[in-house]
Amino acid sequence: MSTLKIYRASAGSGKTYTLTREFINLLFAHDEDYRHTLAVTFTNKATAEMKGRIIKSLYELWTTNLHSDWMAELAQKAGSEEAVRRKAEKILHLLLHDFSRFSISTIDSFFQKIIRAFIQELGLFSGYKTELNNTKILQLAVDRLVMKLGQPDKQELRQWLINFSYERMEGGKSWNIADEIMQLGRQVNAETFQGFHASFIQKLNDKLFLESYKNELKRVVDTFNDTMVTYGQSMMSMMKAHGVTWDDFIKKSNTPFKVIENLALHKNFDKLPNLKAYLNAPDTWYLKTNKQAESKILPLYHAGLNNQLSEVIEFYDKHLPAYNTANVILQNFNALAILNDIANEMDMICKEEGIFLLSNSNRLLNRIIDENDSPFIYEKSGTRYKHFMIDEFQDTSTLQWSNFRPLIGNSLAADDYSLLVGDVKQSIYRWRNSDWKLLAGQVKTDFEHQGYFEKNLDTNWRSRETIIAFNNRVFEKASNVLQADFNADLVHADAALSQKWGDRIVEAYHDVKQKVAAKNIHSGGQVHIRFIEGNTKAEYQEMAVKLAIQKVDDIISQGYSFKDICFLVRKTDEARLVTNALLSGQYSSRPYPVVSNEALVLGSSAAVMMVVNQLCHILSHENQVYKAYIDLYSSVLTSDESDGVEADLLHTVIDTKNILQLKGLPLIDLVQRLVQQLPPNRHVSEGVFLQAFTDIVIEYVQNEMADLAGFIEWWEAEGKMRSVSVPEDQDAIRVMTIHKSKGLEFETVIMPFLNWELEDSKHKAILWCEDPFSKLDYIPVRFDKKLLDTYFANNYLDEHLHNYVDNLNLLYVAFTRACAGLFCFCPLPGEKFKTIGDLLFLSLSDPMVRRDFEIIADVQSQQQLGNDDSFLVGDLPPCALHSPSHQAQTPEFSTWPLPMMHTWPYADRVAIFKESEGFMDQSSRLQINKGKQMHRLFELIKTHEDIERAVNQLVLEGWITTDDVDHMQSYVRQLIAAPEVALWFKAGLVVLNERSLLSARGTFRPDRVVLDDKVLKIIDYKFGDVHAKEHERQVANYVNLAARMKYEKVEGYLWYVSENKVVKVTPSHPTLF
Repeated sequence: MSTLKIYRASAGSGKTYTLTREFINLLFAHDEDYRHTLAVTFTNKATAEMKGRIIKSLYELWTTNLHSDWMAELAQKAGSEEAVRRKAEKILHLLLHDFSRFSISTIDSFFQKIIRAFIQELGLFSGYKTELNNTKILQLAVDRLVMKLGQPDKQELRQWLINFSYERMEGGKSWNIADEIMQLGRQVNAETFQGFHASFIQKLNDKLFLESYKNELKRVVDTFNDTMVTYGQSMMSMMKAHGVTWDDFIKKSNTPFKVIENLALHKNFDKLPNLKAYLNAPDTWYLKTNKQAESKILPLYHAGLNNQLSEVIEFYDKHLPAYNTANVILQNFNALAILNDIANEMDMICKEEGIFLLSNSNRLLNRIIDENDSPFIYEKSGTRYKHFMIDEFQDTSTLQWSNFRPLIGNSLAADDYSLLVGDVKQSIYRWRNSDWKLLAGQVKTDFEHQGYFEKNLDTNWRSRETIIAFNNRVFEKASNVLQADFNADLVHADAALSQKWGDRIVEAYHDVKQKVAAKNIHSGGQVHIRFIEGNTKAEYQEMAVKLAIQKVDDIISQGYSFKDICFLVRKTDEARLVTNALLSGQYSSRPYPVVSNEALVLGSSAAVMMVVNQLCHILSHENQVYKAYIDLYSSVLTSDESDGVEADLLHTVIDTKNILQLKGLPLIDLVQRLVQQLPPNRHVSEGVFLQAFTDIVIEYVQNEMADLAGFIEWWEAEGKMRSVSVPEDQDAIRVMTIHKSKGLEFETVIMPFLNWELEDSKHKAILWCEDPFSKLDYIPVRFDKKLLDTYFANNYLDEHLHNYVDNLNLLYVAFTRACAGLFCFCPLPGEKFKTIGDLLFLSLSDPMVRRDFEIIADVQSQQQLGNDDSFLVGDLPPCALHSPSHQAQTPEFSTWPLPMMHTWPYADRVAIFKESEGFMDQSSRLQINKGKQMHRLFELIKTHEDIERAVNQLVLEGWITTDDVDHMQSYVRQLIAAPEVALWFKAGLVVLNERSLLSARGTFRPDRVVLDDKVLKIIDYKFGDVHAKEHERQVANYVNLAARMKYEKVEGYLWYVSENKVVKVTPSHPTLF
């Protein structure tokens, strides 16, 4: 039995390098193990990079004039470098000629492959379409559910939703429940909900049971409220009977005893515990100098007010958690009751439309496996894997891991190889169900019996020394700052909770310190953090963008190229803000070239929006809003036209009557006609947007229906946020979100907006908690600090911890992209600790942290530490990627005018295929079908011994019936008995049926190729009666192409099967392909 390898790979520590080395070592041990090794990553880009790295490394090992880092290690095992080269050559050829079995893929692609092998068992259609957009299906399900409320079988649901609306109105909210249903409805596609047992899901269908439980929860709330009011009214009566007013108490009208009035009036009574300090101490109830108050309050105290206060506080402390818990459950209870109805409706839509939601793949595969340790289900997909490598393991979800765990367990039991690579600090995809706790500890628990080998890759090969030193110290301090703030919520928690959560954040960052690679010692580097004052968010952003672009000028002056600079932001709207500022030259002497897929969205193009509003006008021509938008965009589009623009061109753009005449055209042609009518300069300046828009229209028509109304709805929901794909290998400044930057590196990183919240105050997560009242298995509650005073305190702390770690991880991923320079702009901290900028400020304000950086600055002979609103350490080194003569120069960039986007009329692009079955009579169709049938039959036959098996296969595939078997076998035997034909079907030949010949001009596919004693024979079957010269030219082309493949002798034959006539083809001259 082997042990599991776990590599903890911090940023820049050579993760891909390590994976490549491990993969190549496997191949050198068994050169065909690429067929039995599965490596999974989480993006297509990472998949391509890893495949390319392995191929490149093998090529370096094979080629004598290239250096390989692994030659010495492999040569020691193989005996010599020459042996390594021979082995590398063999492996490389095997891989390239069997590339489809080179199994490096994304985890979603792998699971999809398995699911396709089980489509029958899962009840899926063989041609199902994978859908990534859950929200679209969810919205459709909710709409359909509402439309069905009038049906007799939906009476319970209808009444429930009516009561739901009434309760919202009684609570002062809108009667419209759609938003609340949609918010909770998103949980249907969450892994947590999908992992629930069927018995719990079934309970959600029982509306009578749910109504009964809801009433019990209301009784808990009402009983608590009534008791508090009763106590309050009783104490107020006692005060009145003794003539005591608020002025008689300490602090008079601001007295803490005034909470008694709140009890009586059923107002906020959360300050009741403050009266604990006054129990059994009447002399603290009034000022000792106020003898009149003393004469009133002491009798009141002895009359029982103290006793009642003691009782109500005891009742409050004992029953408050249950009261708060019931209130929290009731907030989402009405929406919870229809979750299963929504799930069923979504399933029905998917079945009707032949859709498979990608978010369901983990659940379905988990259902197939059902904790079965046997990997037979994976073998059914046609592949038997022995070795497993999982990259970015911190981004694996719980369900994904439960699907992989049996495979890895089986691999280790068979003494094969399995490897996990990841880094808790780079887990930033929790919204995709990733769970860093798997890597943090769960995986070691799962394989404690088999054993595991754990190694920390602790050397940073990417960044310069100052960057590494800064990140080491700051993230060590930041994790402690966050832990201290988190622990403040544990003050009133019990010992068990304090022990469980008291050091989780610090533990997640225990391995944050990295060593500097030998090549980067004394390499310099610069970090500059500025804290900006701004009265509003807009003021702060404007100042931050201005300073950030000025920093670009400084970087360029040090010899760096535009592509060496990357702006990292949290949100796409921030990316657009930065991109527009860079392109406009607003804060610099000139515009800068920019590459940003996040910012170049189609909805930002005036030309595209003009076409969209024209489409909307065609769909609803009576709507004057669309006409107004057309006029608006017309003025924008024609504002910079030259004076020589013809009047009829402008009239074409603006005239909406002309547009309506296009109404009957197909959607694709309609769009292209509208694009045609735009001013010519827009075809150039916005041609890339128009082309991308045309492409997504074609994509929509292919995947959906060619329906204008449906397209407009899709455009508003998601299409307008589609981005223009921009090539990455350009000398331009990159602008991207932090999530997109993961795995990348840049010489310099600029972060203009370090102001995101540590916990999102607007969009609070739904937590699934065990039901403390034991009626349902789980209850959805909304994340809020108030949960600390409920039975859900543990769930709150878990989510609170994850929020803190998620945002600290985002900062870590962003900061570790930088190689030479890191430049950040944060708002000055406010009174409350709430943003990532506040965290950075507190971390850098620590005297010990600043002392450490003073030492670094002193060692490098730099005095660079700033004042309270700025932190600067190190110098930005001149760019080593450029020559000294170039370093002091500002790089120039050129622009090329885009060619005009051309479109063609519909009639010129569509031709009728007259050879289709619709243009044939019955006899012609029968003849064609007969030819297809015979082609398939001879594809299955290599020798005369294959005839019976091939005919039976035709029966299985539905080409013929069992009644035709004897006749077909007899007919084929008669055909191949002819002397010349029999030579092609004798035993001992190398036969290739329906194999492709590749050439520079395309792919060609002869029916049969036979290699007989160094003679290559190419045979093409014809099942019709017509002998055409085109047939001979076709085979002659095959012969010429094969002759160029260095075969000594090539012969070509036409076999007219119905006549059983063979025609030898002799090419008169070579034909170019």
